[in-house]
Amino acid sequence: MSTQVLEHVRTLAADVLGVRRSEIDVNSTPRQLDNWDSISHVSLVLAIEEQFGVAFTPEEITDMESIGRIAELLSRKLNNGNSH
Repeated sequence: MSTQVLEHVRTLAADVLGVRRSEIDVNSTPRQLDNWDSISHVSLVLAIEEQFGVAFTPEEITDMESIGRIAELLSRKLNNGNSH
């Protein structure tokens, strides 16, 4: 996973979840962040899709269980050219 992609995901997650970026790291999960519920999860996915011009499958969205996992999935899409 690209460090640059991870940092972008952290920034977007902080904006969507309304928390400081310093509160989010590669291991952050919905269980650790009170603001990360199902609605904010969808908002985060949509923000990432819009920002990077990619589309995630329902299975990928379900698999996004941590910031690190989101960054891994996004990196894979960007490297494979799987966009809209």
